[in-house]
Amino acid sequence: MNLASKKVIAGTAAIAVVAGVWGYSYMQTESKIKPVKVVVTKQDIAPHTKITADMIAEKEFPVSGIPPKTALKKEDVLGKWTKDGYGIAANSYMNSTKLAKEEELTDAGVISLKEGEYAFTLPVDIETSNGNAIVPNTYVDLYLAANLDAEKLGQAVGIQNLEKKFISPTVKYFGLAAKKVRVISVKDGNTTDVFNALPNTENADGSKPSNIDRRQARLYTIAVTNETLQTLNKAKLIGNVIPVTNGQSYEDLIKDKKVSKYTDETTPNSINSDVLTKDLIEKLSYDPKQYFKVDDKGKLIKK
Repeated sequence: MNLASKKVIAGTAAIAVVAGVWGYSYMQTESKIKPVKVVVTKQDIAPHTKITADMIAEKEFPVSGIPPKTALKKEDVLGKWTKDGYGIAANSYMNSTKLAKEEELTDAGVISLKEGEYAFTLPVDIETSNGNAIVPNTYVDLYLAANLDAEKLGQAVGIQNLEKKFISPTVKYFGLAAKKVRVISVKDGNTTDVFNALPNTENADGSKPSNIDRRQARLYTIAVTNETLQTLNKAKLIGNVIPVTNGQSYEDLIKDKKVSKYTDETTPNSINSDVLTKDLIEKLSYDPKQYFKVDDKGKLIKK
């Protein structure tokens, strides 16, 4: 190979190297300045706020200026909540790790309350939680379990000498106080969600460990009406309120005419409903409305 050929080859190689370096640099620069659509805030968003469409917009920015974990699509943030302690200023990027689904929030149960519903809290243990098997959105019946003075019980239900029918001066009472109420959250002793909480640890390959122990339920939050809330709060002062799961609703049992399989035909209807227990709770509780009223000026006066 003569000198001229070597010079041509060397020149071609040099041009190829220069072209390659230039091409690589150009591609790198282009990738950094290439606009990418991301989600930004249109207004200040406070901590613990649900993200709605009017709060956000999609804008394009160079890739190099976008922080890691930034939400890229509206679908990634709509309906989620800002976490406690994390507010977002207007015209800011949204960090996807600082957002949570509603069911992941500490107060998810209370947020899910419907209009006219109130939160009733009920301590439970391994037995009353049905072996940790009652999950949110389960419907349960609530029973009053109490040791009642037999004589006072007789006076309350209108049965004379009821105390003479029992060996003990006290009667163990167990009766329905509220039926078909909805459990909206289940928490452990540290007020952490038992079923919705995800473990924060992960294996080296990114998978979640399989040996995470399920937390034990210690507190239920139950959605009830205002009237039922008053009844259950009084019931807790009289005795214990116990949740009981039921495979069929009472309405279904009556509709299918299966009640006779569970009770004797001579059993009073009040035993199969919450009427008797509610009446008993009212008679064993002090009700200020029986003695006081509020006048037109908002002052409390005796009746």
